[in-house]
Amino acid sequence: MDHVNLQKIFDRIKGLHLIKNQDIIKKVKASEIVETIIIFLAIFSLWPLILGLPGKIYKFVSCFFLLVLIVILIRKWKRLNKVLRK
Repeated sequence: MDHVNLQKIFDRIKGLHLIKNQDIIKKVKASEIVETIIIFLAIFSLWPLILGLPGKIYKFVSCFFLLVLIVILIRKWKRLNKVLRK
């Protein structure tokens, strides 16, 4: 195999990879993106408690995000069950 043939094969593989990623991006709903952002914010909100910073606001924020994460868990569970039933 020479360099030209390898380049053609690489371009074909690369093109297929881009198509798959675009299909995945189209399938992702805006609500799933918001859920992912909230999950990252919830993880970030734990750091003041992990570092031992004083303050009641940190505990309130953590409890708030705990409730939000439970709602997200229920939504994802229902979505998973819906997909598995098909």
